Amino acid sequence: MARSERLSHAMGLLLAVGLVATAQAQLADGFGELEARLGPAMPTGAGIGIGQGEALSGSNYAPNPASFPNQSITQMSGASGASGHATGVLTRLVQRAPGVSLVWSWEALDWLQGGFLRFGFGGVPLFPPATLKVFNHSWVASGEDPAVGNDVMRRFDYEITRDGVIECVGTSNGAASATPFLCSSQFNGITVGHPNGAHADTPGGGRDGAGRQKPDIVVESQTASSFATPVGSALAALLLETAVTDPAVSSNPDADDPQVLKAAILAGATHGDGWTNNPALKGPDRGRTARPYDNAWGAGFLNAD
Repeated sequence: MARSERLSHAMGLLLAVGLVATAQAQLADGFGELEARLGPAMPTGAGIGIGQGEALSGSNYAPNPASFPNQSITQMSGASGASGHATGVLTRLVQRAPGVSLVWSWEALDWLQGGFLRFGFGGVPLFPPATLKVFNHSWVASGEDPAVGNDVMRRFDYEITRDGVIECVGTSNGAASATPFLCSSQFNGITVGHPNGAHADTPGGGRDGAGRQKPDIVVESQTASSFATPVGSALAALLLETAVTDPAVSSNPDADDPQVLKAAILAGATHGDGWTNNPALKGPDRGRTARPYDNAWGAGFLNAD
């Protein structure tokens, strides 16, 4: 089977599925508290363009333009009808970042190959549109061989560093399942899980070398990781707008760096009941740990406030 055929076979949506209940209570995502605190100064994501990668739903990949009168949606992978999944994902994003006005939509396999990352086509990834600063990927692919996965994820991380974009990606549904290569196993993006822990996790492991633990963070969602991921993308858009418009930080050339903003999002997470990264509890190493995250909840619950 050719590489592109293997990728195509492995593509999938992070569709809503029945989730296993746990004792962990879901925590609010902090957007309401942030708005109550800031009032009219609340950022909206204005000026921040969004890229949306989606697996095919039937024969369609793009959100329904009629559902987004305040957004201009450009279909980058050819003509598409309305995908209900893509529409639901973008709805979650613009509910929290209503100032976002420009959206570029890709079919995920095309995004991986000739349409953007250029896997299998040679050369470096294409450049995104000038104002595109956040990519949202509510899809996964698994079952591909390590050489394919590593090549794609190296391109993914390279593009983040080169272009200064934030990539929020969902991990697959299914408690304690293996973290899929694409796109959850990158270094530089933000991998988002579901707060009840019914998602893939990789404790202390990772692909293409050790040292990664996924997910990075979990987000309130009543359904699946698909609809948790765009909440992370919305927060990234609000932070990016702040980084370039707030006089307190806009003069700092690192304020909009993807790794700085990723660190801010993870540092702002709320630890729910039972969160642990297994620190030593006594002795000279008390408080130290080799594990950065909780196995199920990563850095914790996303908290925009």
